[in-house]
Amino acid sequence: MCPHWGSGGGFLTDLKSCSNGGTRILNTIEMVCVAVNMMVAFAMMLVVVYGVIGRYFFNTSDNWVAELTAFMMVPLTFLVLGHVQSKRMHVNITILIDRQSLKTKTVLRIITTLFTLGLFVLLTWASWLFALKALHGGYVSDAAEIPLFPFRLLVPVGGLLMCFRLVADLVQDIGSFLGYRFLKS
Repeated sequence: MCPHWGSGGGFLTDLKSCSNGGTRILNTIEMVCVAVNMMVAFAMMLVVVYGVIGRYFFNTSDNWVAELTAFMMVPLTFLVLGHVQSKRMHVNITILIDRQSLKTKTVLRIITTLFTLGLFVLLTWASWLFALKALHGGYVSDAAEIPLFPFRLLVPVGGLLMCFRLVADLVQDIGSFLGYRFLKS
C-alpha cells in the first residue's frame, strides 16, 4: 500500500503521489538492467573475440561460443524493454495520428498501451511457464550443458518490467487526458 494513499488530497492526487514514487523505483530498476546489459555486451564481445582468435589462429572451434553468445542475447533483448518504453523509443508508425489533436493522440496512446499491456501479460505468463518447465525438467544446452532456466527466467523478468512500465505510462496518459501532470520518467 502506498504511504501517500488517503492523505486527503483526493483520488487523483493520491494516485499521482504513488505513481511518482513507483516511477522512481522503476527507473532505478531499469537503469540497473541497462548497467547489467552493458556488462553482458562486454562479456559477449570477449567471448566472440575468443572464438574468432581460436578459429583463425589456432584452428580450434568451440561449440559453446555460439551457444553462449545466443544466451547472452536474451538479457540484451528483454531486460531493456521497459527502459526503451520509458523513453518511448519503440518503433511507432505515426502517419495516421500525427495530424490528430492532443486529446485524440492521448486516447489512441491509452488504447495501444492497454493492448500492448495485454500482450505483455500473456507473454510474461507464458514465458514464466516455459522457464519453470526448464527448471523442473533440468534442461541444459547441447554443447556446453549450460542450465536453460536462468536464461529463460530473464524473459518473464523483462516482460514484468515492461508491464510495470506500461502501467506507469497508462496512469500518466490517463492523468494527462484528465488534465493532471504526472512525473515524467
